[in-house]
Amino acid sequence: KLTLKEAATASGGSSFPLTISALQLGIGSLYAIFLWLAPEARKPPQVQLSDLYKMIPVALCTVGSHSASVFGYAHGSVSFVQ
Repeated sequence: KLTLKEAATASGGSSFPLTISALQLGIGSLYAIFLWLAPEARKPPQVQLSDLYKMIPVALCTVGSHSASVFGYAHGSVSFVQ
């Protein structure tokens, strides 16, 4: 939690919280894809297209929750967000 606050402070405080959130989610997604594509790293998940459609609401809620927490850390104290 302190790392998010430090990232918000280092990047200019409360100027770009949604940009920070998008970068964190994007880099994390690229890292997961790399681990699935790298030899001997991890086996890729076996999902069908219908499974992906079922995961969309959960994924959107996760993105919203992460963005809201980064926004909270950027504009408030760490104890406020907890």
